[in-house]
Amino acid sequence: MKYGVLGALTVTGSEPLVLRPRERSIVALLVINRNHVLSTSRIVDELWSSQPPESANNLVQQYVSRIRGQLRDRGDDAAAESLRTCGPGYLLSCDGADLDSARFESMLDDARDALAKRRHEAAVRLLSDGLHMWRGAPFLDVQGMPAVAAEVCRLEEQRLRAIEERLDAELVLGRHTGLVSELTALVAIHPFRERLRGQLMLALYRSGRQAEALEQYRGTRRMMMSELGVEPGYELRRLQEAILNSAPNLTAPESVVARWPVPAQLPSCIGDFTGRSREVAHGCEVLRGDRRPGRRRSLPVLKLVGKPGVGKTTLAVRIAHQVRRDFPDGQLFIDLEGLGPRPLEPSYVLERFLRTLGVPAADLPGDVEERRECFLSLTADRRLLLVLDNCADEAQIRPLLPGSAGCAVIITGRQSLAGLEGARHLVVEALGPKEAVQLLSRVSGHEPAVSETRTAAEVVRLCQHLPLAIRIAGSMLAVSPAATLDGVAGRLRTAPLDELAIGDLSMRSSIRLSYERLDSRAKRAFRRLALLHTSHFADWICAAVTGEGVTCAGRLLDHLAQHHLLESVRVPGGHVRYFFDGILRAFALERAHVEEPADVRRAVGTVGARPMTWSGPSDRALAHMLNSVL
Repeated sequence: MKYGVLGALTVTGSEPLVLRPRERSIVALLVINRNHVLSTSRIVDELWSSQPPESANNLVQQYVSRIRGQLRDRGDDAAAESLRTCGPGYLLSCDGADLDSARFESMLDDARDALAKRRHEAAVRLLSDGLHMWRGAPFLDVQGMPAVAAEVCRLEEQRLRAIEERLDAELVLGRHTGLVSELTALVAIHPFRERLRGQLMLALYRSGRQAEALEQYRGTRRMMMSELGVEPGYELRRLQEAILNSAPNLTAPESVVARWPVPAQLPSCIGDFTGRSREVAHGCEVLRGDRRPGRRRSLPVLKLVGKPGVGKTTLAVRIAHQVRRDFPDGQLFIDLEGLGPRPLEPSYVLERFLRTLGVPAADLPGDVEERRECFLSLTADRRLLLVLDNCADEAQIRPLLPGSAGCAVIITGRQSLAGLEGARHLVVEALGPKEAVQLLSRVSGHEPAVSETRTAAEVVRLCQHLPLAIRIAGSMLAVSPAATLDGVAGRLRTAPLDELAIGDLSMRSSIRLSYERLDSRAKRAFRRLALLHTSHFADWICAAVTGEGVTCAGRLLDHLAQHHLLESVRVPGGHVRYFFDGILRAFALERAHVEEPADVRRAVGTVGARPMTWSGPSDRALAHMLNSVL
């Protein structure tokens, strides 16, 4: 069964179906929601808005039955089966090849791939063929439904973009003279499309009509100032200045379409990457999104968060390499230094991105907002992958996000970044025991013998199954001929932070970066909680050792957990308890012995010296005692 929506709605099997107005409306809704269940209540709302008749559900059932009946009468049993009742509504199974709008959008994707590879002739052919599929306004004979109106707007925008991209490609091919009349008509129909205005200005200039090109800009500026109160955008202003100065690059046929470099900034994948198959698959799925024509409408953003040394950056790079071919316009990678004393400013990062994408230093906007606008313009309709490593917070990230759904972003950080809208959240956990031992073997170049299996398992357990710590331990075995698993395990038992350092890799330094980002109250809680003899603790005991109220103490615990400096677990009764892993506790104890007075260390150290159950306020007396000391 073939469906046509780029004009009047058509449904064609062995012969065209003749649909009544209500039936046509239902088919339109089913096509828009193809391969998804469309509920009867949604159909009723769309058909009758706020005043449906009492028999609305029965009427919908009758309309669908008539449509199926027409299909069966024509001998199209398979087509009739493609429209079936499913739960609370109806499901239309429709392959993209059977819908003209899906075929158009697939051709548009292919044309953009051709443009990315500088195959402009092929792009012009694909775009022209796609545009010739249009028979008129989408859903021309379907009226009065919000869902259809929204789909019409979306398809019309796709058509205009296809026209603009075809015109860009034809300008690259030096066909400016023949485009002036077409562009003049398009600008009259779409006066606020600045891209069309720029194309007309360029075509006029290349045709020897500089004065008319400049008059086009002046007319555009007058119209926008009078009707919208805004100046033309950055790209149009830059083009006008280039025309005023008769810039040499404007005369070269291929220079007006920005021939930006295709950046390839991803670090190399490490050869001993181990495990994480589920995380990699999930990340690739998020970044690729729904690649069916017309389905991907928002920017995919993947957040990788986790504790120090868990391997967020390594995983991000692995995922980025897996999806690299899906982003032919390039891959940008930057360490935002979010854990350092001076995280990179968005303005500086945007400057680097713009220069990488080919904007000359003399043309760089000075203001961060203007740089963001320029970045949005450059990334529109492009397929770029951004990896933003070690971010500080949401405010650092937001100005760096492209506006195009064709791009994708991977973000790594130690905070949850819960305020970042629309992002998919993936907590990177420590490796499983088998993967941890496997990584140790690969890094050390030494496969543990059967007799060493338990020792290898103990080494990775002392490393808390963290890839960074395991890599350091493996490197110790690799570089020292005298090193043994037993020896490494013994050293890790006595002084884990001292031993987990080799070259520029150090667990202490990695944790310190997170610690230094905390405010003074969170640092104090982090240090004092490590002095407790109990393995798990609740908000009220945190209040006791910090001198804070219980509510504030609960916020401090949540804050530390969000920075992945504490773990949390829900216990029977719905209560949440917090605890350290061994390496983090060792670091916190170090800081406590450096920064906490001896009397405070002694007072907090008494907690848990006797058997206790941290389940509620039964130990309030001890809390009051601690408060009197602290």
